[in-house]
Amino acid sequence: MAETGQTSSQRRESWSSRQLACLSCRRKKVKCQPDPAGSSSCGLCAKLQKECYVPEFDERRRTHNKALIDKLRAENARLKAELEDHRTFCLMNDHLDGANDTVLSRQEYSTEFGGLFNNPSPFDGTATSSTSSRSDNMIVRLCGGQRQLNSDRVGRLRFFGPTSSLHLMESVTSSILARESSGINSTSWQEDFPLEVQDYLLDLYWRFHHKVLPCIHKEAFLRDMKNGDTKYCSPLLVYCMLTRAAAISNQPGLRALALAEDADDDAPYLVRKCVQLLETELDAPGITTAQSLQLLSEMHCAISHDTKGWMYAGGAGRLAYELGLHRNSENFDTHLSDLDLQVRQIVFWSCFNLDRYWSLYLGRPQFIKLEDIDAKRPDGTRSDISVEVKMSVAWTSLLEIIGLICDILNGIHTPRHRMETLDQRLRDWNASLDPTFYYSPVQEPPVFLLHMQYAAAMILLHRPLAQFGKDSSVRSSAGEISRQICVDNACLIAQYAQEYYEQHGSVFTMSWIALHIVATAATTLIANIAERRNGGLGMDQQLDSLRKCLGTLNELEKSHVVTRRVRKVIQQAIRLLNLDATINIGATGLNVASLLSGPLPFSLATPNQENRQFPLFDLLPSGPQFDMLNSFESYFT
Repeated sequence: MAETGQTSSQRRESWSSRQLACLSCRRKKVKCQPDPAGSSSCGLCAKLQKECYVPEFDERRRTHNKALIDKLRAENARLKAELEDHRTFCLMNDHLDGANDTVLSRQEYSTEFGGLFNNPSPFDGTATSSTSSRSDNMIVRLCGGQRQLNSDRVGRLRFFGPTSSLHLMESVTSSILARESSGINSTSWQEDFPLEVQDYLLDLYWRFHHKVLPCIHKEAFLRDMKNGDTKYCSPLLVYCMLTRAAAISNQPGLRALALAEDADDDAPYLVRKCVQLLETELDAPGITTAQSLQLLSEMHCAISHDTKGWMYAGGAGRLAYELGLHRNSENFDTHLSDLDLQVRQIVFWSCFNLDRYWSLYLGRPQFIKLEDIDAKRPDGTRSDISVEVKMSVAWTSLLEIIGLICDILNGIHTPRHRMETLDQRLRDWNASLDPTFYYSPVQEPPVFLLHMQYAAAMILLHRPLAQFGKDSSVRSSAGEISRQICVDNACLIAQYAQEYYEQHGSVFTMSWIALHIVATAATTLIANIAERRNGGLGMDQQLDSLRKCLGTLNELEKSHVVTRRVRKVIQQAIRLLNLDATINIGATGLNVASLLSGPLPFSLATPNQENRQFPLFDLLPSGPQFDMLNSFESYFT
């Protein structure tokens, strides 16, 4: 009994030392009493069988730091003052800008519309009072017909042209938001891979795909990724980059997450994940959305969904117009930093490049017209710009010429579309290439693709004049020159593919654009060999180059399912032209079937791609859709 009394006394002493009521009693506004049964909970919590939680300190009595309060008040006053200054600036100066724009429009269109603009303009006068200025400003906003780059309620810049009235719904003062806010913070960019795998895949992306039609400003992306800022980094963009990298990984388990086995199969997990994230981000699209749409376009091409890829590329271009990327941002009062301007330039011109390449890939018209834009191109002559910006300049100038070649093939003929002019422009492009991108067998992967694309462009330009399929009696000397140019460049593409393999381990790490390049070289060689026209290169060299192209297509099929379609077409062409025996001559142990379904016919060094193994269970996200993959783990490893 004495022991029990002592315990009860100690219990009462312990309870009396509690200065705060538990959260349950506080919410019910009742006195917090000890449990008669002697438990550590209060009587109410014990009766309700709930956890009795007592906070360590009383938030209601917490004193705030006076310095913090003063700082917040000062910041509030500063923002109010800036807001008022901006409002005054808009009221006093916008109507003058509108007047200038109106006068400029009158000068530009006076010849076309006659005396339509000869009447006095309501904006020619100068505001004489605050009321007049405010009235004129509103009239200009209603009918002034200016180009507007406004910010919406979340600080996202949007472009409206002179015919639109939608800019009236945008905030006049929201450019402050664009300057002060850079997005929502994020602490987790992806939830499917361990950090080690994420770093491995990002390294693959930076190494093999980043500088081929570059659409991401690496410095801005890594800065925001580190800081958790979503201005130039987003979960969607991260997933798109990881998906493109997984497709070229030497890990079959990773490739299974990014590639389908057949074009008719459902989209793989990572592609579906990207599409789901896109639906969310389209509620408030921004720079990262335009970048992600470009990567989604590439990954749908890789899995042989050409229509979706084409439409995603078009969506990226339209979003670039929506964000005003096609206009010279320096003409708008947006207070963008030099880094912001560089990002906007890279993203827009990457949309331009992608539009040109899809037009080339599918043989369709381009929708981004140079006459519709005045966006500045990145300055490749500056000494302080990054390699990715220089690469963007090189790709843009090359694909602009290729776009004109596509115009010729689609039936458009103007003085700037003359073959001699375009041939000289291509040669000038090659001669003026930045020394960083001169070709050598030890160059970076994107440089190989750049030179392969140049060779393919020469083929596309000269192939219509090469007179393939015509009777030898009607062939001209100019046609013979064009044919030789085509054959020489086709063999050069095959050489680049072999040297890429020797330097970088496997050609399946190449970007999706390699498919069109290699297929162009292969079909040119097949046509020339079928007509038994040796030209300046011997038949043996052409046959060897064709074998390399066929083997390259076979390897590309590992990372680009769409290659299977091209391979079947070429295989059928070889059979119809009875070239099976010809191609097999001099190729010991090789035949057409093995070239199109076996390993590369190269005698090469050990692959350089890092052979890192990751447990499949760590890579596959949980869920019923992966039960089959988990049950066949040995198949992927």
